[in-house]
Amino acid sequence: MSQSGRIYRFKAEGEVLPKTGNIILIQIQDRPIMAFRVLNTNSSTGEIIGKRVRRYDVEGTLKLEQKYMATEKVADLVPTPALVDEEQAKKTADGSSSLRAPPAGEASETTEEDSTEEAEAPEEPVDPNAPPLIGDDGTGGPQPEVTPGQSIEGYDEDLDSSTTPRDLKKRTDVEDEDSDANEASSARGPAVEEHETLIKYKHTAGLSIGSFRNMSGFSIPGSTHNGFTAYYDQVLEKGIWYKGAAPHDSLSIEFGLGYYSRANFTGIFDNYDILPIRSEILYTLQFNSSFAFLTEVGAQFNWVISAENAVDEGLSKLGGIQPNLGVGILYNFGPQWYLRGDVGLDRIAIGLAVKW
Repeated sequence: MSQSGRIYRFKAEGEVLPKTGNIILIQIQDRPIMAFRVLNTNSSTGEIIGKRVRRYDVEGTLKLEQKYMATEKVADLVPTPALVDEEQAKKTADGSSSLRAPPAGEASETTEEDSTEEAEAPEEPVDPNAPPLIGDDGTGGPQPEVTPGQSIEGYDEDLDSSTTPRDLKKRTDVEDEDSDANEASSARGPAVEEHETLIKYKHTAGLSIGSFRNMSGFSIPGSTHNGFTAYYDQVLEKGIWYKGAAPHDSLSIEFGLGYYSRANFTGIFDNYDILPIRSEILYTLQFNSSFAFLTEVGAQFNWVISAENAVDEGLSKLGGIQPNLGVGILYNFGPQWYLRGDVGLDRIAIGLAVKW
């Protein structure tokens, strides 16, 4: 979604994309929400760029990452008026006359009575003030009259300037909030006012190796020891403070599970196997498509899963809850693949991550 909330990029599930310049109606089941003019499409990615031209609901914006139904508008539904008057319809019902034209090559029989009625029938004068027929435009048929009770969308120059008769411009209860049709029809692509987001993916998973340590009770016992950690990250919000071209930022939550062992902790050959379970809030500042800076804050629970010659001092200092604080970097070196480094109170680690 653009900063103004009028330009959206959609991901279509179907193989056939709407035509550029047409209108698509976004719905929740049978309830219309918004109408968009298609500015651009990308058949390779199934993406559609659309500019909002009307709102049908109280909702001001569409929810991101949510699925909606969409219908492409190709023409208006206009009621067909009755072309037969009551007298002619009665004759047809009695079987005395028919509107069917005779087959080609077959002479039509005309009785003297019929010819007389036809000759004596006065020609109906043409009212110069009568509204023009649709047939004058080559579409055929008289101009239908639209009453407020009919379920026909009112004429809107921005929604459709080619298929809707201008005489149908009856409704004024729903105002078009953006009447600049020339801008909507001539603009192409997200360059209208939309900056392509640098943070394209919502999920991250990775594995890192490095040196780990405990600081339960804010005391740092001894040196670090080698181990590994696996983690999963999900974006909660994009565009926290930066909404322009670059950089972009996001806020996410991360869960991690690690392992390392601590040998001869108190000097009496007491060994401990520790499983850190952590949860952190990450603030990501994406400078470009390749490089991002991370700030991490959270906590972890150090679970001593096994011990040899364990002492109370080792169990109390190595186990329990500790705060975490650190920074990190992300470097994109391949499609959705990243190199990640972390430096914090709990670990110094480097590894690989994948986004989707």
